[in-house]
Amino acid sequence: MEQESLRVASLNYCLDQQLAPHLAADAFFPAAAHGGRVESLLQWQPDVVLATPFTSALTVRSLQAAGLRVETVAEPQRLDEVAAVRHQLTQLTGADLPVFQIEAKVSGVSTPGVVFYLANQWSFGSDTLWDEVAERMGWRNLAAQQGGGLVSVSLEQVLAWQPEILVFEQGDAEVGLAYLALQHRALRRYIEESDVRVIYLPRDLSGCMAQRLPEVIDALY
Repeated sequence: MEQESLRVASLNYCLDQQLAPHLAADAFFPAAAHGGRVESLLQWQPDVVLATPFTSALTVRSLQAAGLRVETVAEPQRLDEVAAVRHQLTQLTGADLPVFQIEAKVSGVSTPGVVFYLANQWSFGSDTLWDEVAERMGWRNLAAQQGGGLVSVSLEQVLAWQPEILVFEQGDAEVGLAYLALQHRALRRYIEESDVRVIYLPRDLSGCMAQRLPEVIDALY
């Protein structure tokens, strides 16, 4: 339900994407519009400003010193944290945010291995939101073998693991240096000659996975 009387400003681009579809345009001042300029925010006079742990502390202090209400929204690392932040945002803004549900993609004893292969040969290891999403999907996050958080995964490791599912970020950067591994003939041969399922996740979704989780799940299905 839109709450037109409450003026909400965001200091985070992912929060922009999460909230914009669910708030009246004239009651929402996204980070993309004001660019974090304190003067613009003071002129607009929001009822609440939404920050994250990554927001400049100087910006937060300046807004608070000017009398604006600033609320910090956590960056979720687990599915239960995603739900908690969703509830917090609903309470703060009145936005009717969608509820996510993850159902296993596979049945039986088979648990396909998956690698989410990012630019510069990085992936999400254990103790990450992606790791938990993969588990709920009925998949096994192979990069968890490398440790927790963001982990380095060489092309040789990907090929040795022989994943049944490969997830890539979709965009025009495949031609850039950061994405050279994705063009390697060995990887292309593996994709062409095996039964691997390839999923291309739009970069605006993968970069804001926690905030746009319902859309991420739809893309993975």
